[in-house]
Amino acid sequence: MRKLLAAILPGFLVLVLLASCNLPTPPAATFPVYSTTSPAADTAQPSTAEAEPSGSESTQQVSDQMEAGRYAVIDVTEDDVLNIRSGAGVEHAVIGRFDAGEDNVRATGQTDSADGELWLQVENPSGGQGWVNALYLTEYVSAEDFCADQRVNGLFDDLTDAVNEEDGDLLKSLVSPRHGVELFFYLYGPSANYTPEEASWVFDSTYDVNWGSGPSGIDEVGTFREYPLPSLQEVLNDEDLELQCLDTESAVMYAEPWPVEYQNVNFYALYKPPTTDGDLDWVVWLAGVEYVGGEPYLFSLIRFVWEP
Repeated sequence: MRKLLAAILPGFLVLVLLASCNLPTPPAATFPVYSTTSPAADTAQPSTAEAEPSGSESTQQVSDQMEAGRYAVIDVTEDDVLNIRSGAGVEHAVIGRFDAGEDNVRATGQTDSADGELWLQVENPSGGQGWVNALYLTEYVSAEDFCADQRVNGLFDDLTDAVNEEDGDLLKSLVSPRHGVELFFYLYGPSANYTPEEASWVFDSTYDVNWGSGPSGIDEVGTFREYPLPSLQEVLNDEDLELQCLDTESAVMYAEPWPVEYQNVNFYALYKPPTTDGDLDWVVWLAGVEYVGGEPYLFSLIRFVWEP
């Protein structure tokens, strides 16, 4: 038997080698290539709203509120920049840029519109002046001035009245006329953006929004009345409600409760403590506040609950 194998094996190996020469060469491994640079912020669009289609405000309405003074960059990711251009519109050359966290943008007060968007003339740190998309700017307010501003407490009192009475006209008056209010039912889920006009009828809206998936992993789809409204009413009417200025400790289980894109937007934590120590029924809404013409408005609402 061993002699037979010794005789056959060399020939078998030769046949295998010859056959392998005729096999097709396997293709080289390919991997998806991801861009390491995100598009310049002035070409981006505001976050996709899962709410009903927005009725955009007129450029003139917003331009009247863009006065000379100090502004801060918002809605720009950490790895991106806000371009400064030689004129209003993306067709003009880039002549400078602001980093995502810049909070010392000096505006001349001159505005222009291009492709339906508002542009603001600013001082270029490199010298001279240029133009930036006003969508990515907000009026600068220091943390100290914000926390001392009693008008913000009044804003939350009015918000409580609006959600309790389901008063769309009152809610409309509280929403930022520049950016609307961005609402997250779950921080890592989709958001819905409501303009002031949309806020006026949101209590009666039958439009189903995908609010994202919570601990169940199943997308929660429904109206504003079915999802955010009961939670807002629960928190704002809690007798132990705490208003915590620029404090995310109540949402400590989240690595970054306040989005980095909002780092120049001031906020309060609207915190409903647990029923008893150790309970997991606490709820937090982080309420971003933007100043428009020196007046505070709702910019964002982000809900946090315990998640396993």
